Amino acid sequence: MKNLLATAGIALTSFAWVWTGSSCGFGAAQNSQSGGKAMASSKADPLKNFYLVEEIKVSGLTPSAALDKVRVSYEQLCSKTGEKPLKLAFELPPGPEKPLRVKLEAPRTLDNSVRVIAAAAEMTVERDGSTYRFKAPRVQENGELVKETFSVPPDFVARLGEKGNARDVRSALTNFGIDLDDSTRFSLTGSKLSMETRSAGDVLAVSSAIAGTIGDLPVQFQMQAQVFEIPAGSKWTAPSGGGFDEKTAKRLLKDLERSRGVKVQTIPSITTRQYEVGLCDWSEDTRSPMGGKVLRMQAGSLGGGHLLKTSYSDTAGRTNGGKHVHIEDAGYAPDFGTRLSVQTLPDGSRVAVAVTPVLIDATGKPVRKPERKLAVNYGF
Repeated sequence: MKNLLATAGIALTSFAWVWTGSSCGFGAAQNSQSGGKAMASSKADPLKNFYLVEEIKVSGLTPSAALDKVRVSYEQLCSKTGEKPLKLAFELPPGPEKPLRVKLEAPRTLDNSVRVIAAAAEMTVERDGSTYRFKAPRVQENGELVKETFSVPPDFVARLGEKGNARDVRSALTNFGIDLDDSTRFSLTGSKLSMETRSAGDVLAVSSAIAGTIGDLPVQFQMQAQVFEIPAGSKWTAPSGGGFDEKTAKRLLKDLERSRGVKVQTIPSITTRQYEVGLCDWSEDTRSPMGGKVLRMQAGSLGGGHLLKTSYSDTAGRTNGGKHVHIEDAGYAPDFGTRLSVQTLPDGSRVAVAVTPVLIDATGKPVRKPERKLAVNYGF
């Protein structure tokens, strides 16, 4: 995996095999085309759902310089994944800019990264297409005591980047980059944050920080897999590269399923969290030609798609010269796209594994809309 990431110019140390318990069951083998339900589409935001996978170091930079680094990271990642970048524009109000103390830890969406910078700079931001417009609201201070209550996620302090006391809101906001008035006090109970202050500016800064840190909602990965057994002498030609968009993948897999003598196992979909390993294991059954197989799948958000790692093994050995089948694959796949890996066995037969990842929200609905415009081969 490290070799792949080095080739792609991406460092992602958390992407490793650690099984956390997600598993699935299997049906019988098929000799004909498999029928699967089409994923429903949903409205998509190409910036809100574009994931940056490396920390962007912006501490000590002005907001303008920090935003330039975000833009560069976005464009560089697009060039690696084959996606066409939008032309980002940042409009900031005139005047001096103070250095930021915020950290942009990964994974984080591009849109959320921009909003975190705005919060740390004590500004508001609105987006029109790919243009972000920042404003520095005018605050009138009268010294009156103000009490406010905010709803925050349970891990709010951790989202601010605070590694110590999970309830020390003031310290976390200070480290986040907000200069708080001496009168400002906080109380955090569950998801309820109470605030007392004589600074109207602090109320605005804290509300902006909350908005910036809750922008990235938890996501999951739904993965559908198929295992193909291709007989020796088959005329089916394996494509070059590993990752394919939805349109290209459907055509390739349909041609494979229609090839004479090909046996296909369609695996029930499995849902995992970020970098969580999904384990598909079905016991050896001597009555079934598809028995004795283990498939591990792991996905992480990357740009507008996924960094996908799969490992497939056939512990039954079959009639392949006594050697077990073992296929390892890792690389990029667009959302709704597919990674396909093929291994040729000593007897001339082949085994192919196809995995299709889809980013879904907490309700199980796809976060993005399926792309059917271009046929692109994604191979880092």
